[in-house]
Amino acid sequence: MNVVSGMSEHLNALTNAATLLGVTVIGAMIPSVIKAPIALTFKTGDVKLNIQETLDQIMPMMVPAILVGVIYWLLDKKHFNSTRAILAIIVLAIILKALGVM
Repeated sequence: MNVVSGMSEHLNALTNAATLLGVTVIGAMIPSVIKAPIALTFKTGDVKLNIQETLDQIMPMMVPAILVGVIYWLLDKKHFNSTRAILAIIVLAIILKALGVM
């Protein structure tokens, strides 16, 4: 019995390590898979401020990372599933494109 419990602990550690590796790989894929550029530009006199360039200077690919974080958070809620998430992203993208934000 002692050998079995020891192997169980090793299996749990291996499972946790594999989960951490999977989350890391998915997190690294976010910038290459998700594109959400902000097209807004503020103009004051002769000065133009491109919002996307400013956000990229703070943290490159910040908008896609925030988008994925919000979707993961919403998927944790009871009444929000993957189908609703996909539909919400489609509707949000259409609205933001029509408003000229993206």
